Amino acid sequence: KTPLVNESLKKFLNTKDGRLVASLVAEFLQFFNLDFTLAVFQPETSTLQGLEGRENLARDLGIIEAEGTVGGPLLLEVIRRW
Repeated sequence: KTPLVNESLKKFLNTKDGRLVASLVAEFLQFFNLDFTLAVFQPETSTLQGLEGRENLARDLGIIEAEGTVGGPLLLEVIRRW
């Protein structure tokens, strides 16, 4: 079977910003152990090969893991800084 393809999402995920956003969402799901949601998210976004891990993602965002950031998802830190 041919997988469903969301062309606009595929185009977005082929950009650096698109991969960054998908990585933030995936890290959020992983942080809270939302495994079933992640099991749907990864195939729908064609990111089964993985996205940036938390450590690389934090580095790319300029977030230094400290006491205040380790206890929450990186998306929270991005929102706090905004």
